[in-house]
Amino acid sequence: MKPFIFAKQLLWVICASLFVFAFLCDSPMSILKGMIQIVQHPAGLIADNFAIGGVGATFFNAGAIMAIALLLFELLKVRITGPGIACVLLCAGFSMFGKDIINIW
Repeated sequence: MKPFIFAKQLLWVICASLFVFAFLCDSPMSILKGMIQIVQHPAGLIADNFAIGGVGATFFNAGAIMAIALLLFELLKVRITGPGIACVLLCAGFSMFGKDIINIW
């Protein structure tokens, strides 16, 4: 198996685990309410999404942004290398501190 294919699969597993962890922490209704609060919050440079929307919504937001980054890699047919892995994981990390699915566009 080529290393970059393994890296892509590993990133998708991490993304899926963020979604699973979100639903283990909170109910779907609580995640939906938290996501609405996260999206509506006027995020400055840094905002604590854990305090704004809760743990489940924060991890759901991280999974959604990571999935968007991975889908962009797929759409553009980019080979995932070290900087690409760092990019996707940074997107997931920053989504816990102020970035959401609306303001990344």
